[in-house]
Amino acid sequence: MKEKYKGQIEKLSERLKKLNIPHTVKELFDGPDCVKFDWCNADIVCHHFSYGGEDGLFEVMGKALMTKTEQNIDSVVGDIPMEDAVTRIKKAWDGYKNEISKV
Repeated sequence: MKEKYKGQIEKLSERLKKLNIPHTVKELFDGPDCVKFDWCNADIVCHHFSYGGEDGLFEVMGKALMTKTEQNIDSVVGDIPMEDAVTRIKKAWDGYKNEISKV
């Protein structure tokens, strides 16, 4: 069985670099499997134990990356495809940049 989560974090990190979105890649279990966003206190993981990881999907944690409905249900949401993850991160980053520009 192919471990579909392998390499997903690196792919996400490359996308974020192209968008100039600050992030840190961390190792949790067996390689790079976490992207951390200090500017919004959130992270995205993809590993053997994450919701959707076995299928190469992401799990997000942190209000900035979750919808209002998701926030009311749980503190994490899984089974997030790459494009949805990038959209969530970009939306949060754009909101963050707008807030700090007002200061």
